[in-house]
Amino acid sequence: MYSLNLNQIKHKNIYIKRRNLKSQKSKDYKKTKIMKTKVFILILVMFGLTFSSCKKYEDGPALSLKSKNARLTGEWKLVSYSYERISTSGTSTSTYDGTTMITPYGSYLYSRTLIIDKDGTYTYKETSDGDTEEHTSYWTWVDGATGKEQISFYNDDLYNVKKLGNKELIFENTSSWKEYDDNSTTTTDFATYSYTWTYEKQ
Repeated sequence: MYSLNLNQIKHKNIYIKRRNLKSQKSKDYKKTKIMKTKVFILILVMFGLTFSSCKKYEDGPALSLKSKNARLTGEWKLVSYSYERISTSGTSTSTYDGTTMITPYGSYLYSRTLIIDKDGTYTYKETSDGDTEEHTSYWTWVDGATGKEQISFYNDDLYNVKKLGNKELIFENTSSWKEYDDNSTTTTDFATYSYTWTYEKQ
């Protein structure tokens, strides 16, 4: 009968231990690789959701790590404004460059600050040709927690959010009316209004 001496048994045990260790390392490597792959896929999914969520605004941003509420809240200063009215009597416009408001009736110094708080309140401060007006009220997303494309400031109008960045906020608003003859068939008068406000975070 063939028998192993002590050295042969020792070497065989060492070989078995090394083989088992190598096998365990191979299993650990495979587990780690699978885990990394899952994490990578999860990151891609989250990135895709964030990207698609941010892209809902016409002017972006394309990607932001902050929530919409986190970007919205804070102190904003009006830096640009444009207004256009088109009617049967013609077209009139107003513009603002961050310092001076220019209207069809003249120009004057103007400023506006909007402070939006996360508790659902806001403070509006406007200085027009030396006269200052300030009030505090409530704001809300009109289209719910998932939409967040329309916002309402009580005591004010409804705004469409064109851009909601970390440092830039753009609102738009459009409205119109028509007047008909006695038979309600022919338009006798009409007007459309378009507004754009651009704010910078302070």
